[in-house]
Amino acid sequence: MAVLAGVTALWLRPEQAPVRSPAFPPAPAPALIGKRAPDFTLPLLAADGAGSGGRLALHSLRGHPVLLNFWASWCAPCRAETPLLMRLYQVYGPRGVSFVGVDVQDDAADARRFVGQYHVGYTVVASRDETVMTSYAILGLPTTVFIDADGVIRDRQVGGFIGPDGEKALAEKLERLLRSAR
Repeated sequence: MAVLAGVTALWLRPEQAPVRSPAFPPAPAPALIGKRAPDFTLPLLAADGAGSGGRLALHSLRGHPVLLNFWASWCAPCRAETPLLMRLYQVYGPRGVSFVGVDVQDDAADARRFVGQYHVGYTVVASRDETVMTSYAILGLPTTVFIDADGVIRDRQVGGFIGPDGEKALAEKLERLLRSAR
């Protein structure tokens, strides 16, 4: 009974619980944290949602901290967190953090519409198979991976950064990522 009371107390105090999408259970601490981020080269989507024809190799961002956000246009928490990602991109992009959206499990036309609808100004790439998701042990969307300037994974968040608490949590993670770059 004491265990049930403790679980209930935690459930009733969301300010102490991690910010997560209710659609996905929390992921176990991944073995990837502290290891080099798996490299990939994927096609770019332009900021206006049109295919740009270019490609991004993750290793080309070495020397900069990277926020790597896995999303899909059909994912409700992804839609909810994208305006927040754009706001913080405008703050942390100029401070040296590279934001990269990785569109997964999505229709290409829907992804382009999403990027245009939300005026996504950071780099967006499209992964049309499971390879990158598997290499990053992605269990649910959205998932955000924080990579330091040396290419090492420092943190990850399963579920969306939503609302004021989500914004605060994301800003704290970005500040830690910037401090690790010094």
